[in-house]
Amino acid sequence: MEKGNIFFAQKLYDDAIREYTTAIIQNPTESVYFTNRALCYLRTSQFQRVVDDCRKAISLSSSSVKAYYFLGQALLELPEPNVNEALSSLRRAYELSLEQSATFSEDIARLIREAKKRKWEVSESRRRERDSKLYVHLRDLIEADRTRQAPSSRHAVKDDKDGSEREIIHYNHNERLLQLESLLEKAGDPGMITFEIMTDPVITPSGITYDRTEILKHLRAVGPFDPISREPLDESKLVPNLALKECIDEFLSKNGWAVDY
Repeated sequence: MEKGNIFFAQKLYDDAIREYTTAIIQNPTESVYFTNRALCYLRTSQFQRVVDDCRKAISLSSSSVKAYYFLGQALLELPEPNVNEALSSLRRAYELSLEQSATFSEDIARLIREAKKRKWEVSESRRRERDSKLYVHLRDLIEADRTRQAPSSRHAVKDDKDGSEREIIHYNHNERLLQLESLLEKAGDPGMITFEIMTDPVITPSGITYDRTEILKHLRAVGPFDPISREPLDESKLVPNLALKECIDEFLSKNGWAVDY
């Protein structure tokens, strides 16, 4: 185990994996050995092995923050990412990190936002594919209606009145096609915002809402006081802003692009 940590610090991940594997063989019930090896696999992009080790670690210790955290990362990096399970794992890691006062809660929160973005991208890709098929179908209907109303010049009577009617029909159908394109473009336009989305909004006694990781960073780095009122403040006085969190979750489920802004 100790040799594995030394090799890891030196970024000799293959050697560290060998040492952690030896430790696992000697004591297969210690979850830390599996999370240590999982981190080595993570650093060497062996994501399925990360998943396997983290699941084993969780079965041995359901309170392992690192096991859920590494599992969430690996699930996002698989050839076919399991975004839903990744989100579930990362949320559990975040909850445990707060309970255990882990120093990397902010990193987990950042990855949760990234996972939400990935989930939105998948649904957006599917939506665009559906919209594309819908556009082709509606365009074909419009063109079929054009053909029905305005037969080709080979079969039409060539007089001024007939020509004018065909021009009107073509004009109207071209307008319909433009309207169809405009409608689908507007449906796919997400717009833009300029602030960062909160992951875990909490309210201080002064009534101001912060992302939990940000206010905790202030309490640890600056001091145990409210940045607005300057009154004494500790983590126990932070109240989850459930209404805002519900709004944020609903917004991100429809606008995953917002994570980037």
